[in-house]
Amino acid sequence: MEKQNEGERGVKEIAVRKKKEKEEKEEIRIGKEEENEREKGMKEKAVRKEEEKEEERERSMKKDEEEDVSERGQEEKGVRKEEEKEKERERSMKKDEEKDVSERGQEEKGFGVEGNAVCPG
Repeated sequence: MEKQNEGERGVKEIAVRKKKEKEEKEEIRIGKEEENEREKGMKEKAVRKEEEKEEERERSMKKDEEEDVSERGQEEKGVRKEEEKEKERERSMKKDEEKDVSERGQEEKGFGVEGNAVCPG
């Protein structure tokens, strides 16, 4: 009878040990799942953060580009104004030159600068 009790006890111990092992394996599996979920969450968070950084870089680049375009526009306006001033100076010089040539021509014909006839002697 004692051997039978020992046998039953052995079977019970084996059953208890197997049950504990099964529970431990389940806990390990659950722990791994939780760890995987945490890692997945961290990866998703990192991806979102990287996407936000990329969006910020794009916004910054777009802003810089708009500023560059604006500055170029201002520079071009300045260049155009300077070119217009230069053209105006050239026109003015040409006008003055034409006036000088005309006045010299009048003097050579015997007229004064004011256009009055000059009396010789």
